[in-house]
Amino acid sequence: MPLDKISYDELPYTCSPMPYAHPDNLAKVATQAGMTPPLVKTSRVLELGCCDGSHIIAVASSLPETDCWGVDLSAENIATGQATIKALALKNITLKQMNILEIELQFGIFDYIIAHGIYSWVSSEVQTKILSICKNHLAPNGVAYVSYDTKPGWFMRSTLRDMMRYHNSVAQTTHQLKDLVAFFADATAKTKTAYGKFANEVINQFRQLPASFVFKNLLEEDNEPLYFYEFMQRAQAQGLSYLGDALYPPTPIIPALHQDLIYQEQMMDLVHNRHFRHTCLCHSHI
Repeated sequence: MPLDKISYDELPYTCSPMPYAHPDNLAKVATQAGMTPPLVKTSRVLELGCCDGSHIIAVASSLPETDCWGVDLSAENIATGQATIKALALKNITLKQMNILEIELQFGIFDYIIAHGIYSWVSSEVQTKILSICKNHLAPNGVAYVSYDTKPGWFMRSTLRDMMRYHNSVAQTTHQLKDLVAFFADATAKTKTAYGKFANEVINQFRQLPASFVFKNLLEEDNEPLYFYEFMQRAQAQGLSYLGDALYPPTPIIPALHQDLIYQEQMMDLVHNRHFRHTCLCHSHI
């Protein structure tokens, strides 16, 4: 079966707990930004695209008084997560197999909403829905976390993606996919140009990753990196404002540059060639 026909259930994404997306850390980012976030200990937490629940289960286990929810499109992932919940005898977490587009207002209000590793890899309709959920289901002083691929760091990765998709007919199995990445890595290792060295470094990063991650980033139909300011334009259109980054330290104010925070952050992305963002959002009235 060609890799572009493989479903999410047939090649589920690798999952793991993420300390930077834990409500404790999101509350810290919000507090540093000057707002008073919901009490983490007794909060309601929602994770969109929760995979097998590795992260949201860890949150529920570490915060037994919270009410945690996770949704994912993969029935296999949800079944795995539910088995883990049963084994751990957790009573404060619910996992549901459902499409993000099916989430309606009756789903309730949450103090912390987490959407990691999905925004860049879904259709524009689902992207809009993710931000809409962050607006319509977020408590008045709640914090939403959305991660996504960013430019300029993704430019080289986009080139690799184009190469892989061009040669997709060669890769009929995940094993052949890894072989193709290895071929590109070896080919660029022999070049002496600055471009070749840069390309080799990026390709070797993918070479160390699971096949599911390589597939998701390089061969899935939907993959849209964007500039930070472009993401924030979309968030602001939904009535959401920027709080800070859940992983990167706050950007220092540079007197020589414009004092607008979005501008500052965008310039730092350009300086550091960032390829991924962990953005924390709140309601615009905060």
